[in-house]
Amino acid sequence: MTRARAPTLHTVARAAGVSTAIVSRVVNGHYHGMSAATRARVEAAVDRLGYFPNRAARSLRTSRHHRIALIAVDSSPEFLADPFTTYVVAGLSNALSEQDYGLLVQRLNRRAPLDMLLMRAQDADAITLFMSGPQDERLVLITRFRELGLPLLVFQETLAPIPDDVCVVRQDDRAGGRWLGERIRGLGLSDVLAVVPELAWPAIEARLAGLRDGLDEPGSLTILKVAETDMQAVSTALDRQLAAHVPEAIFASNDQLAAQSIGALARIGREVPADVRVSGFNCLPITGTVHPPLTTIRSPAFALGTRAADLLVRRLAEGRFETKELVLPVEPQAGQSL
Repeated sequence: MTRARAPTLHTVARAAGVSTAIVSRVVNGHYHGMSAATRARVEAAVDRLGYFPNRAARSLRTSRHHRIALIAVDSSPEFLADPFTTYVVAGLSNALSEQDYGLLVQRLNRRAPLDMLLMRAQDADAITLFMSGPQDERLVLITRFRELGLPLLVFQETLAPIPDDVCVVRQDDRAGGRWLGERIRGLGLSDVLAVVPELAWPAIEARLAGLRDGLDEPGSLTILKVAETDMQAVSTALDRQLAAHVPEAIFASNDQLAAQSIGALARIGREVPADVRVSGFNCLPITGTVHPPLTTIRSPAFALGTRAADLLVRRLAEGRFETKELVLPVEPQAGQSL
């Protein structure tokens, strides 16, 4: 008895009446410029013949690992519990898996040695960065990761200029902050408390800049930095701040902090919006329901991940990023809290 030979790329190409290059593009999910009829013919031949790409051989031939590394620079071990991060990573992972790529997620503590992580990252085809910390530290990390010679995609950063073989994907946080600032100013309010994480994030920096833009003349803008991942610490910080002074409005840098702020106001007998106006940011389903319904900014977090995956896969196929920067719009949500 002889073992039946497994179908090859050439077998599928003959059956579909196309070139092996066309078959390769279809099985790798690269359909740009291809007619729907051609794609359907190749997919039917793949299904009929039971063709399955030999990933190990393909990796040797193309020097590809079919793996993308996501490095989260975050001091908290619970970084994936953050709703915004969860949605971005879900979008990225789902879209990459559809293109036959895996996602390797690793956390980098800013106080930990970097060399070992750089060594591990070399087993990936490209790197994505989700960074916290002061801006100068973030720029140093970008420089170090670029030394690996791999395509680099950075989330939520604002770079000028953007280095070679680097792509930035972010949402327009400054526009969202500006819209909320304009709403607060339109209500005639100037005494504003901004509640933000004590850990620096580029998105939070942009939201605060937008808030100042919208307020035009910030007047009395107080910044309260809190240990965001410790709910008890957040409550304690808010209670202490409100005991000293109750502002006219609270700008919370995300919906979780907005909910905490409403709770802290309730503990001192203040109602929202009758006594104090409150706004949030991100508007993700996982953050739950807040009463009264928040005036907030809806984030395209999941779409940030899926669009980033598309940019990475195209970069690996074509040798360059099709754009240096992708900025997705945010969507204001008028609730009852502001």
